[in-house]
Order: sequence, then structure tokens, then C-alpha cells
Amino acid sequence: MSGAVRILKDIPPGAVALLAPIASFVTLRIIPGSDGPWMNTTFHFWAVGGTALASAVACAVILLSARTLRETRLLFLALAFLSIAGIFAVHGLMTPGFITHESHQSLAVSAWLSVIAGAAFVALSAMELPPVVERSVRRAGAVV
Repeated sequence: MSGAVRILKDIPPGAVALLAPIASFVTLRIIPGSDGPWMNTTFHFWAVGGTALASAVACAVILLSARTLRETRLLFLALAFLSIAGIFAVHGLMTPGFITHESHQSLAVSAWLSVIAGAAFVALSAMELPPVVERSVRRAGAVV
């Protein structure tokens, strides 16, 4: 067995999953012409818009199927994923040439807005809320 194969065999699968996006990015930066298929508007519309929209629907179904949302940390974490997916779906669906024929500001704004909204909900899920807010969220979260 060659040395390179032996090294690759010893890398844990989790490390490969973490390093694959970085390796792809470095490859695209080193060989700029190789990103042609990725920059295709059809691919962008379906990959970004479709995937984000499907993720938002999945998050919404999970939220709606919960009997109660009394654990506020989990509620805010679920809302983080829902806001990231839902807002980012706008980014993909607003790709020029499909739903709209011109580029709109929502295409640029939705990408960073999804990150900001998601980060805000993740921060809320990690912090200790005042007891009054905690009780209000728990009371409002009862779907029963």
C-alpha cells in the first residue's frame, strides 16, 4: 500500500467531513476555471433554493409536530435552523432567470440576514433568560 493511501486510510471520517469543504474551496481558488458548473444559475436555483426550502419545511414540520415546546433552549435552537433555512431559501429562489428576471437586493441581503437571524436565535438558546421571559415562552409554547 502506498504512503498516501495509508495516510488517507488513517484519517477519521469526521475529519474528512470537516476538511472536504476546505479542500473544495482551496481547489476552486487554485484552479479558477474549475468552478464553471457551480456558478451556473440553474444549479444555484435548485441547489440553494430547493435545499434551503426543503430544510425550512422539514424544520417547520418538526416544530409543528412537537406536542409542547416548553424547553425554551430547544425552541430557540429550532427557530435558529428554521430562520437560517427559510431566509436563505429566498437567496436561492431569487436567482435571476427563474422566478424573477432581474437581480434584486433580496438576493444579496438574504444570505447574510439568514446568518444574523440564526446567530441571534442560537445566542438566545445559549443564554439564561430572565424568569419572566422564560415563563412567557413556556406558557406560549404549549401546543396541546
